[in-house]
Amino acid sequence: MNGKLFDLIVYLAENSTEPVKPSDQRLLKQFEDKGFTDNEINYAITWFNKHIKGGAKRKKPSGVRVLSKNEKRFFTLKAQGYILRLLELGVITREQFELIVARAGMTENEKMDLETLKAIVSYMVLEGSYPDEFDGLSPFFRINDTIN
Repeated sequence: MNGKLFDLIVYLAENSTEPVKPSDQRLLKQFEDKGFTDNEINYAITWFNKHIKGGAKRKKPSGVRVLSKNEKRFFTLKAQGYILRLLELGVITREQFELIVARAGMTENEKMDLETLKAIVSYMVLEGSYPDEFDGLSPFFRINDTIN
């Protein structure tokens, strides 16, 4: 679920210049047509409004962050563009960006591809950021969780 949810948040960040109204029927229909559930849509809109366009506004970076020649070795070309775009949109903070780059640098001789990057970023961004409607329940399973 977290990958779809994160894709929806990124879509909102790329296409919305102001807070999104949860009652916007045109937008809701568009997301439903793309296969998102009502819960996913409501969660993404709530998260977006709260963290990017709402009360807990993220600071825009005071300068442009580029990947060094050495850092570029850690990511595929698509992953490089994606992580820089997330920082530019305000979906990730500068601190999260640096943590992701550090994490990518820990892999031995493997470049982090776009799908792996998306999984790491979506978990990092969404973990611990739950609207009240979800009663603090994480949409992710932890390693020690059991499924019956």
